[in-house]
Amino acid sequence: MTPRIIIFILGALVVAASASAQFPAFDVDDFVAPGDGVMFVSRVGTGYVANLIDGYRPAEQNALFVHLANSLYWSNFQLDYKRSEVRGSEESGRAHVQSCRCTPPIYFPTPPPRDATPAAPLPGSRDTLQFSFYRRQSGIVLRTRATYERQAIDTTVTSITNGDVVAKLSGDEQTFGLDADLSFGHHLFGSLIVARTIRDGTTDDDAQTTIAYVARIPVVSLRRILLRPTITVAAVSGRGHAGLNVINPAIEAYWHDVNTGVNVHLIWSPQTTRDGVQSWRTKHQLAFFVDSAIFARLFGVLAAPAKD
Repeated sequence: MTPRIIIFILGALVVAASASAQFPAFDVDDFVAPGDGVMFVSRVGTGYVANLIDGYRPAEQNALFVHLANSLYWSNFQLDYKRSEVRGSEESGRAHVQSCRCTPPIYFPTPPPRDATPAAPLPGSRDTLQFSFYRRQSGIVLRTRATYERQAIDTTVTSITNGDVVAKLSGDEQTFGLDADLSFGHHLFGSLIVARTIRDGTTDDDAQTTIAYVARIPVVSLRRILLRPTITVAAVSGRGHAGLNVINPAIEAYWHDVNTGVNVHLIWSPQTTRDGVQSWRTKHQLAFFVDSAIFARLFGVLAAPAKD
């Protein structure tokens, strides 16, 4: 593989960083249309997130993470498998709750009421599978992508009176999503997102449907730093307020080191939500992380990169 092709691959991968707020901020959103070629890229990222937000739900803690993404591109298609290991500053992994000896059982801490914003699952391991299709509209390359995401949620339930283990639950949270890029001319871009998240087999089972639109504002260049602003508006079910209940502007500062191939990301994401218990409130998520391609292989002929 020639140095020129390698530079193109890495450059194409890093131009588009984290996408919709439905997914973690550290999920680098690779956007490549390889044309006639077949390409495989494996990349890894690690960093820190302050005030972690998961699926428009504040986790109420900070987290460290390692994120591995494997991507296969061919023709106008893309297949991704991603694995995230997230460790919270307060609690991660198996959840611990207490219950009384009553029927039905009452759990402590008590889950949020049905018209409140649901609690996010504890930081842990998460697997994501995505399938994308690239299409052209008026000379612009747009993408439609289907996502399946799963996080295992194990819970230990103990008696509030003597501390004995009452039950061990093995549940999970699954998300099925579809997002499609939209173009309203050469300077107005966005993505429409529809997702269904279901948490089952826990002491706090829940389900929510999300309809969101992410407006992608043109990138601003400050020397070697790219600033990528977005604005997300969303309606999320099960929060006591029908209609618009999430407003999430975000801005990412991105820098690529041409010598090492390392990408540096700093994302500020103030998310404002409302529910049936509280009026509008804002949580400020701040993510700092680095990522790099650890393996890249090109098979066949790569067509010239499409112009956005």
